[in-house]
Amino acid sequence: MNDRFLSPPDDTSARLRSMQDNARPLFWRRAIGVATYEFLTCRFQFDFDLVALLGVRAVLQFGALS
Repeated sequence: MNDRFLSPPDDTSARLRSMQDNARPLFWRRAIGVATYEFLTCRFQFDFDLVALLGVRAVLQFGALS
């Protein structure tokens, strides 16, 4: 007999929703942590390279979530 019909249905949509809900606060905590680290390590000398680096990191992290 086929085991597919005997196994209970898995609730993947609820699991996916909970994973997406949990990912958003984690992203913002990581983004704030990265920005704070960059701010403290550059000794308050912001330049265009740092702004570009933060922008690239933010785009990459947004892309990883979607």
